[in-house]
Amino acid sequence: MQIAIDASSAFAKLRTGVEEYTYQILSEFKKIGAKHQFILYLNNNVKIDLAKERENWPKNFEFSLISSRRMVINPLLSLDLLKTKPDVLWIPAQVMPALYYPKNTIVSIHGLEYEHFLQGYTWQEKKLLTWSTKFAAKHSKKVIAVSDYTKTDLIKFYQADPGKISVVYNGFMPINNIHQDHSNSSKYILFIARLEPRKNVINLIKAFDLFKQKYRNNHELYLAGAPGYEYRLFKEELYKLKYKDKIKELGFVSEEEKHRLLTGASLFVFPSLAEGFGIPILEAMSAGCPVISSNRTSLPEIGSNACLYFDPDNISDIADKIQQVLPYKTIADDLRAKGYERIKQFSWQKCARETLIEIEETV
Repeated sequence: MQIAIDASSAFAKLRTGVEEYTYQILSEFKKIGAKHQFILYLNNNVKIDLAKERENWPKNFEFSLISSRRMVINPLLSLDLLKTKPDVLWIPAQVMPALYYPKNTIVSIHGLEYEHFLQGYTWQEKKLLTWSTKFAAKHSKKVIAVSDYTKTDLIKFYQADPGKISVVYNGFMPINNIHQDHSNSSKYILFIARLEPRKNVINLIKAFDLFKQKYRNNHELYLAGAPGYEYRLFKEELYKLKYKDKIKELGFVSEEEKHRLLTGASLFVFPSLAEGFGIPILEAMSAGCPVISSNRTSLPEIGSNACLYFDPDNISDIADKIQQVLPYKTIADDLRAKGYERIKQFSWQKCARETLIEIEETV
């Protein structure tokens, strides 16, 4: 079978989210896809040495460079697909080519966060996301949703056919710290995400300030993430807080630094208002870090019973959930144990195997 893939996102210089998803699955396809021929489409925004890159891939993988920064709206991609006529086209990054696509097209859709949290998007972004996701849900032969919640959203907002949507959970890169002694964890609470409204960082810092006032705890709050949309609003709220000096902005952190922070933290807090999946909570669990999380969108589905959940709009609830874990070793240890069990359900190997089956069954 000849499988064409929009692979540009896998070769991005900085991989987050969809880029990491595409990269990890293609890396697994190298190992399990020997019976197929793959065409990996790249656009010229990808800065790699193509000749050298080909040396890292099996002979059943072919690269095709398309001259466009916006592959999804580029007629050259459609023309090449029309000429090549692959058995199936897989779009891992949610947006299909609009002019021409094979009848056997399967699309991965990662979430409809923009339908739940409008403030985090410009009207142009919202319009493009709505149009492209609705188009993919309607015109693809099959859809892979990364969670049951995302599948439900596709049906609710775009009246997608439930029969053509399969749920394949994402994997994640475990930190493998199961045997660490956590009795001497550093005195900090950790948040890792972009500092923007959808991640609910303003309510987090307000809740932390309330927690410090109510419970007189000596923990600090570490915020690891680059400034995002409406960052100035976050700074304005930060300056108003009594315990602002106990909140440390670390900026964007490397994978190595992220691992160090997770293994040393007393608690990981994820207050996001909308997520299609929620990889950060799995990463924290794999590091042996207790997790408390927002009870919104897909997060209770992914975290299951291995998290404590709070209402992300309720600052008192967030503060009280922090207090429910930090002073009590038995509760923290229980969350760690449940986290270690929960993460066994997720891996990139499992995700890639199930994704390849869905691709094969599209034909």
